[in-house]
Amino acid sequence: MKLTNLTEGTEIIVKAYTEYESIEFNTKCVQVLDNSILVEPIKKENEPINFKSDIVKIDISLIREEQSPLIWKNVSVTYISYMNQEFHYITAFSYYSSIDTYIIKKQRERVQNKAK
Repeated sequence: MKLTNLTEGTEIIVKAYTEYESIEFNTKCVQVLDNSILVEPIKKENEPINFKSDIVKIDISLIREEQSPLIWKNVSVTYISYMNQEFHYITAFSYYSSIDTYIIKKQRERVQNKAK
């Protein structure tokens, strides 16, 4: 599933993380725009969060009922003004079809690294 297949009102989780810690934010898709989505602004203490960083990675996930979650890895999240409203603009460059696929890939990587 592509990020742009999300529909208005779809709830997603934005996870920002480093090697040592992580934090998650809930938001909703407002609109598909080009090859990206606009989501409700993600704020802390009424201020928009700036996700720009060289050391912070960002993933988003979609939790689906009775199906495996979908995860988009290493997305870009930018705070923008569009049509006189404020949003976070999310662009995904890749994704894993499900958490199961992601776990299998990570297990293969570990086995390959041990074999070296």
